[in-house]
Amino acid sequence: MLLAGGERHLSAASGIVRIGDVLYVVADDEPAMAVFELERRPLTGELVQLDETELPAGHAERKAAKPDLESLCLLPDDALFTLGSGATERRERGWVLPLAGGAPEEISLGALYATLREDLADLNIEGAAVARERLWLAQRGNGRHGQNVLIELDLAEALAGIRRDRAIDPSAIRGLSRHELGDVDGVPLTFSDLCPLPDGRLLFAAVAEAGESTYLDGECMGAALGVLDAGGVRQLDQLAEPYKVEGVSVGSRLDLLLVADADDPAVAAPLLAASVAL
Repeated sequence: MLLAGGERHLSAASGIVRIGDVLYVVADDEPAMAVFELERRPLTGELVQLDETELPAGHAERKAAKPDLESLCLLPDDALFTLGSGATERRERGWVLPLAGGAPEEISLGALYATLREDLADLNIEGAAVARERLWLAQRGNGRHGQNVLIELDLAEALAGIRRDRAIDPSAIRGLSRHELGDVDGVPLTFSDLCPLPDGRLLFAAVAEAGESTYLDGECMGAALGVLDAGGVRQLDQLAEPYKVEGVSVGSRLDLLLVADADDPAVAAPLLAASVAL
C-alpha cells in the first residue's frame, strides 16, 4: 500500500475499516493511520500521525518502542479507535480519531490490560469490533501459553470511560469466551482481526504463524476467515494463499477487503479482495 509521494509505503498493515469508498488502515510499526480513497488510481494514501514522537529507525529498537497498533474499529459516535496489543508495557495505549476532524486523543489501556492479564497469559489484543451494544476484543493465542479469547466489554461503559477519563475501566468487562480454530499443518490458527457483520455476528481473520511468541515474528503457514455468533465459531474457511492477514473489512455488498503484513519493512502491505458465503 503506497503513501502519497510514491517514496513510502505501508508495510505492517494490521487493522482496517472501510467507510463507503474510504479505507482507513493502521500499521503496527508506527503510531499513524493511512487514509485511502478506493476510487483513486493509482491507490495511494495519506498518513495521519497519531503521536508525534519519532520512533527509532533500527528494527530492534523500533520494535521495542512502537505502540504496536493491531486493531481498528468504528465507534458509534463516528470516531475510529485503534488499540495497542498489550504485549509489552509500551503497547498499552490506543488513540481515538474523530472522523469529523480534530486531533487524535491518546487512550490509556493499562488498567484494562492489567485486569485481563489476570486471566490471559501472553496478552495480545489483535482485533476490535462494535456489535450488539458491545465492544469486542480478540485475544490472539499465539504465545506459549496463549489462548484465542473473545473479550466482551459493555459499549456504553467503555465509551463513557474513553470520553471522560481517556481510559477504559476494567469494570466494563462483561465476559471472556475461549475458542479453538484448528490448525494449518500443525500450526494453530489464532485470531488476527474482528469485523462486525450487518446482522450482529462477527467476522474474524485468523493466521497460523509458526513460533510461540507474541513478540517475535514467525513464518506464516496459512490464514482463514470465519464467523462468530453467540454460540461460538459457526464457519471457518482457509484462504488459498498463506498471507499473514491482519485486517478485514466488510463492504455494503458483503464484499471483503483484507490487509496483510509481510513482516518486512521493505515490502508494501498488500490489499486483497475476498468473498465468502456469509
